[in-house]
Amino acid sequence: MKKSAVKKSLFLNLTSLLLCVALLIGTTFAWFTDTASSGVNKIIAGNLDIEVSSKVGDDWVPIQESTSLFSSNLWEPGHTEYVTLKIENKGTLAFNYRVLVSPVNETGGINVYDEEFLLSDYLVFKTTEPSTIDSTPADRNAARELAGTDMKLNQIDLTQTGSILSGGAPQYVTLVVYVPETVGNEANYKTGTTPPEINLGITVYAAQKTEESDSFGNDYDSGAVLPVLPIKLNFKATAPRASSGDTTVTHAESGSQAIIPQAALSAGVTEISLIISTVEYSEKGVTYDISLKDQDGADVAIISGQKVTVRLSVGRYLTNVKVTHGSTPLIEGSDFVYNPATGYLTIYSDSFSPFSVTFDPMQTETDEYGVIYGEKGTILLSAREMPDTVTSYTVRPGVKEIYDSAFSYNDTLTEVILPVSLEKIGDYAFNECVNLKTINLGEMSNLKTIGNRAFRRCYGLETLELPSSLTYIGPAAFSSCENLTSSLVIPAGVTVIEEHLFEGCYKLSGVTFAGDVTSIGRNAFKSCESLTSLVIPASVTTCGNQFIAFERLGVTYHLTSVTFLGDTLPTLGTSVFLHASRPANGGNQLTIYVKNETARQAMLDYLNRVGNITSATPDKMPQVVILP
Repeated sequence: MKKSAVKKSLFLNLTSLLLCVALLIGTTFAWFTDTASSGVNKIIAGNLDIEVSSKVGDDWVPIQESTSLFSSNLWEPGHTEYVTLKIENKGTLAFNYRVLVSPVNETGGINVYDEEFLLSDYLVFKTTEPSTIDSTPADRNAARELAGTDMKLNQIDLTQTGSILSGGAPQYVTLVVYVPETVGNEANYKTGTTPPEINLGITVYAAQKTEESDSFGNDYDSGAVLPVLPIKLNFKATAPRASSGDTTVTHAESGSQAIIPQAALSAGVTEISLIISTVEYSEKGVTYDISLKDQDGADVAIISGQKVTVRLSVGRYLTNVKVTHGSTPLIEGSDFVYNPATGYLTIYSDSFSPFSVTFDPMQTETDEYGVIYGEKGTILLSAREMPDTVTSYTVRPGVKEIYDSAFSYNDTLTEVILPVSLEKIGDYAFNECVNLKTINLGEMSNLKTIGNRAFRRCYGLETLELPSSLTYIGPAAFSSCENLTSSLVIPAGVTVIEEHLFEGCYKLSGVTFAGDVTSIGRNAFKSCESLTSLVIPASVTTCGNQFIAFERLGVTYHLTSVTFLGDTLPTLGTSVFLHASRPANGGNQLTIYVKNETARQAMLDYLNRVGNITSATPDKMPQVVILP
């Protein structure tokens, strides 16, 4: 649509609704000054004092609640506004700060096509961090240039962080709001209707920074932390009804989505919109108005007995999360699930209206390597911002859990030293840390859980020991650790060998089961080409598809025997021994040992039916032998 076709202005009221300065002093007092006065020692404790102000004319004016930061209510395609905030340290303590800019609430409108719309679907928000006031924009065109070309539509949450020493120079944060020239009448509200409106909130948090030294060193305030807050969601996402199966409506920017079963929809529904707005927000809770609309803008009625899955990106690291639908508390696990590592809240419901979410915001702190810890240092939340120069890292003592994806895709780390306090390693925690060579898992006497794909594709890992305390190892936890040469003992507490667990561990030299394993998942030991033997405990009742199969051609397999200790043969999936008896197997003939004649006949029957040994010549077919 040509720009000239848009004659009406867009109405936008941008107001700073909130300035919250959190004064989080460390828990230990220190002696900051000691001056003599009339023979009496005067002891003065340091203070944390942050001031945030904006430029009004030639003056810097402290931001107060309801201060209007933008000069214009007249918005149209191409229009740009900016405001620069000055952050100053007025106290005697160094502090870290976090500035968040995000929509507090939003009222939608009706466009000239009689369609509902939200301004946040069309506006661009961007924060930048100029070095001085002199480098802030001089005009609106300069503001757009400063913001750059990577501005994203409907950015849910904008954050800038930094720190200022006591007596240090002020720092600046610039917020740019821009209406792209490409916006047309789809965001032009209809005359006679209520104009759409967004209220932006600016929140500034400060926490004491480890900097000053006392007689015990400079870590007296290491417990000073910054809170983590939820995300304010305001969007509309639309998708056509699927011709068969579930209909999925996704909001790409936030990752939120709704999944609606085909059986939940009446025949007349051809299009579905997921609309979410934030109607209340505080440091302890947030209320989202969630609705599903059809192609005519009417509420989608969910057919009885069906439920819709709605996944919201509400923010990571929230704790004690509770959800209420109207006045009805939802049950965790059956009605909703929250994943603090990913920040997704998943709700299962057959009706929609406001959902209230309450929580305790997790307090976080960041060490000198950019690693984020939470819950008073008992959880390692993220190491994704660790500098590339760090090759060895020691996790803090007292950490009980490493969150999902905490170290994932780090290609410079070669060594990680874990604390004995560790109890859980999350999903994907070290996924594709391709150069990780050393990790002291065997020393972790309290470790119970290793998550899904936790060490997948750690190509540099050569030796490994599993602690006897383990009770669960997730699917593919060590898959594609191509250079792992260890002979492993699976601890007695691990009773299920999950699928793909050691798939592609080409150099794995041995596996022993210390306890009563009940099942072995598909592909669990697939392509473990260096294994010479495997003994399946009598407790195993099922072995999945290709659990000991081989896939790569042109390599030598070393497997010579598989032993089943049970009186009854386990239920075997398809192609369990795929390629195990190929001539490429070093000229070896695979021997399968079983407990009795009944088991032998069952194995022979299996090999003839679904063993997929057809590529083997008669003299290379597996032998089935009864144990002496």
